[in-house]
Amino acid sequence: MTRGGAGWAAIAALLGLACGDPEEQRQHDREQQYNLARMYGTGTGVPKDEARGVELLRGAAELGHPEAQLVLAQLYQTGSWGEQADLVEAVRWYTVAAEQGMGEAQYRLGLAYAEARGVERDPDASLRWLRRAAEQGHAEARMLVALELASAGQLAGDAMALAWLREAAQQGVVAAQLTLGLQAAAADPAEAVRWYRIAADQGDPTAQALLGLAYAAGKGVARDDEQALAWLRRSGEAGNAAAAYLVAAMLSQGRGGPADEDAAQHWLRRAANAGHATAQLELGLRYAREHRGAPDWMRAHLWLSLAEAGGEPRAEHARAWVESQLTPTQREQAQANYRRRWNEMRGLLGGAASSAAQSPVSALKTGS
Repeated sequence: MTRGGAGWAAIAALLGLACGDPEEQRQHDREQQYNLARMYGTGTGVPKDEARGVELLRGAAELGHPEAQLVLAQLYQTGSWGEQADLVEAVRWYTVAAEQGMGEAQYRLGLAYAEARGVERDPDASLRWLRRAAEQGHAEARMLVALELASAGQLAGDAMALAWLREAAQQGVVAAQLTLGLQAAAADPAEAVRWYRIAADQGDPTAQALLGLAYAAGKGVARDDEQALAWLRRSGEAGNAAAAYLVAAMLSQGRGGPADEDAAQHWLRRAANAGHATAQLELGLRYAREHRGAPDWMRAHLWLSLAEAGGEPRAEHARAWVESQLTPTQREQAQANYRRRWNEMRGLLGGAASSAAQSPVSALKTGS
């Protein structure tokens, strides 16, 4: 080849016009389009032009560039680069990229199926895509697969998923630490306590409550009411309604320190305000029995009504009896007070004014 011919070939290559294998040329074109798309979309080295960036990105994606497909899906999911959010289109591009083996696309597709974002909810498809991402080393996918199998009671039979869960726990993921603790609770209480303590030391209220329960019961660790009260108090201070209720019970009984009815009343009110139905029942009954020398029927009605709405089965009869002590005018006002407080609590507690279970242990396991 002449010297001049070599020069033209070099220029043609720079312009993306080089001759050769069509597949190599296709890969070259899509890579160049992808790189230019990122430059225009972010304004790196060229004037920022998001519309041009999206055009180039779509071209690269249509030529089969997996990273371009992933980024395009993310743009449609978030509504970035001037594109209107379109979850259906996002799922379409996540699927294309996932089928090419993009771990991040597989992870995001799994989330879409789990949360019904741009596609109908499909737990099986979600787990399938998350597992494919996990098998490629995607850390978040590994944790989600392990947690999903644990919640379904299938973790013990899946050595790989169990290893993923332990890996996440060792990396400091509190949900993984709690899951390992709960998995070990029946067969190896000491191992459960070890994981609860690790998570509790990171400030997790559910772990703090479970550790407090272990100390209170002497399960997996020597019984120690002072430690039980201390950990339950920390959990309750962080907003755990069930832990606050147990603190009230221990203070009333004199466990972990001297009996203190004033402090017990404070913690019972704290649990009730956080939506714990049993605490609401007990607080209502206290007002019905006596408050500063006489029953306070209006407050009793309020707390018993909230307990009944929260699913406490013993509250209905008590509320009806208290209601019978009210005049028609008081009854109307009491019902208005209840409706107002119920709506306030629904707003404060994310739409569930009283989700705490009647069993404190079951409530603690769900982090309520």
